[in-house]
Amino acid sequence: MHFLKANGLRYKYTALHKRTGNRMWVFERTDELKRYLDEYDARKALAKAELLER
Repeated sequence: MHFLKANGLRYKYTALHKRTGNRMWVFERTDELKRYLDEYDARKALAKAELLER
């Protein structure tokens, strides 16, 4: 959520997850959201790979 907000996306609403009770943020599913999620996943994989190299 922080990464998406930092890139200018706004969530539609927040709610509590029915099973876990954790807060969740709901974003409208758009091509822009998908691009940012893909970028986030790529950055996360790169960071994990760098940690494994150490």
